[in-house]
Amino acid sequence: MAIQFGVEFECKGLTVNEARDAMEAAGVDFYNNAGLLGYHTRVPSNYWKAESDSSLGANATETSKGYMEIISPILTGENGVRIMKKVARELTRRGGKVDNLCGTHVTVGVNHSARWARFSHARKIEAGVTMQRIYAHFANVFDAISPDCRQMDNSSWCSRPVPGSYFSDRYQAVNLTAWVLY
Repeated sequence: MAIQFGVEFECKGLTVNEARDAMEAAGVDFYNNAGLLGYHTRVPSNYWKAESDSSLGANATETSKGYMEIISPILTGENGVRIMKKVARELTRRGGKVDNLCGTHVTVGVNHSARWARFSHARKIEAGVTMQRIYAHFANVFDAISPDCRQMDNSSWCSRPVPGSYFSDRYQAVNLTAWVLY
């Protein structure tokens, strides 16, 4: 079974109308018909949406440029990756930008996997620690492909994970806080 994931593009430099045009050009369903939605607003499945986020700067409106989060529905496998890339290209093409306040977040789902369901709680924690170790090992590579303002040493929103640490800090590059809950 293909991996499920979701993506959140925090960006600036677009109006909500421009974001809607980008979604249309990318061929995806976009929920916003009247400005930004509130934080964590539920929309029908398979719809992309744009929300406000108080951790960013001035929110975009339908006609004025500002910050917003573009959030995907659950995407799956290679086709999901193609769709995600298409949306990112269209947002960028229309002027969407990233600065030190915003970036991209990817959430990877595992609960749909029968193999995952058979894991004990201890094995699930072990898998989380393994992800922390892998990220820690390749952290310099991730920093090398990130803008200076988004690198671990320059960001108050994202710290390096400490392998084996308790999964309670959601502001780590590998955020496993929901891992414990679900």
